Amino acid sequence: MQDLLWHGGRRARSAASDEAKWQPGPSVHDDLVERDVTADGPNRLWLADIEHRAPSRRGQAHLRAIKDVWSNRIVGYSIDSRMDSRLVVNAVRTAVAATQLTSPQDTRLEGTR
Repeated sequence: MQDLLWHGGRRARSAASDEAKWQPGPSVHDDLVERDVTADGPNRLWLADIEHRAPSRRGQAHLRAIKDVWSNRIVGYSIDSRMDSRLVVNAVRTAVAATQLTSPQDTRLEGTR
């Protein structure tokens, strides 16, 4: 049995093991502004992104997710039918509550849009 690899995806299967294993996908594009996306501890740098291509029966659903760079985990999110400031504020509130952040001035949040 040959090794199967999804080049655009994230999983690979081998003949030796039937378990799906994480494989990094190809780089979408170069980081031309050379941002520093490393953190020296938890809750030092959060990255935020928005997904608005999730159609539902009630219309479009917008998702704002916040990821902690150090732990590589989603620490907060918000889902709403409208893409406005409420979506961002709610995502930040869930992240602060979930991480029990006590000194928000030490956390840098970078996002899109």
